[in-house]
Amino acid sequence: MLGPRRGAIDIMIDVEESTSLTPEEAGRRLILKLEDSEQESTLYHPIRRKIIEVLSSGILDFQVSTDLREDILDDGTAISHMVSTRTPFQRYWMTVAEILDAIERSHPKIKVTKHRCYYHLDKLMALGLVEQYPPVSSNKDGNRQRVRGRSFRTTARFFISGLRGMSSQLSERILNILDNCWGFDTTRLERSRLRELLHSLDETIVSMMGCIASNMKGSSTEYMLIPLVLEQLALLLLSDDERFIALQREAKRILASNGQLLGTNTIETVLHDNDESLGGS
Repeated sequence: MLGPRRGAIDIMIDVEESTSLTPEEAGRRLILKLEDSEQESTLYHPIRRKIIEVLSSGILDFQVSTDLREDILDDGTAISHMVSTRTPFQRYWMTVAEILDAIERSHPKIKVTKHRCYYHLDKLMALGLVEQYPPVSSNKDGNRQRVRGRSFRTTARFFISGLRGMSSQLSERILNILDNCWGFDTTRLERSRLRELLHSLDETIVSMMGCIASNMKGSSTEYMLIPLVLEQLALLLLSDDERFIALQREAKRILASNGQLLGTNTIETVLHDNDESLGGS
């Protein structure tokens, strides 16, 4: 049986746990489809591209938790100590100082001042590619408050080009071309349904592109600049998806019933030629 407590000694011990890195997304969306040509073109700017790259890569940080523990020695002395545990994780929001340091270490030839970094961050935020994290609070007048030591992050883990996708403007342009150039005579209901099908097909492809990108290594800007590769991979993976095929067939039926875009003989000839070229390779 332990004797009476004759004294207490407080000791602070700092213990660093070795654990695997766990991405901390904090509600950040997985993919953002770029609908605006200005969004896409701004990522070709060398400084803005590097800002996106370092934010996408993140920075090693540690979550610190403390636990008060107490041990009783044989002579009854109580020893209390605070154990501090540091758990490493990858943080995807950074201050301007951290952004500048990351750019200097990874791209020493690119010189960026603090003022220029803020300038480009403001431009990226205006285009919806970067946001302040935690979110900016507003005062009672509704004006956004500027906070010292602000941190920034990308609005999504992956950016995917929307210029080759089915934007609202592009779908309408396709429908207009079908009307004006091929003389399609769709009813209002058929036109509305064809528009829905085009968007559904595109949304499915974009979702699959995001799934592919989320399992790839490297910077998200690399995938943004090669959207056609991701798109073709997505189409290959969706080639036997029943829902995707059903959407395609319904769209094809509407097209086939309202005009002669390509004759059946032409389609069969193309497929036959491709089969022969594959067999002869």
